[in-house]
Amino acid sequence: MKKGIRVNGICPGGVETALTKSVEQAFMSGGYVPEEVGNMRMGRYAQPEELAEVVSFLASDRASYMTGSIVLVDGGLTL
Repeated sequence: MKKGIRVNGICPGGVETALTKSVEQAFMSGGYVPEEVGNMRMGRYAQPEELAEVVSFLASDRASYMTGSIVLVDGGLTL
């Protein structure tokens, strides 16, 4: 690492927030169920804190040998 810079990223799935709850409720009240809902292997959306833990890890010295990585944090959605 010549410049001391690491670049990693996360690819989150659905995250439970006030906004996502309201959108999901609006869809379902209209009779539409998003395709992702049936494919959620963990059976729920992520909590924001769960994504923050991954970001914290990637920014820490514990991930000092990681660079150029993409970490899926989608509860198995892409399986």
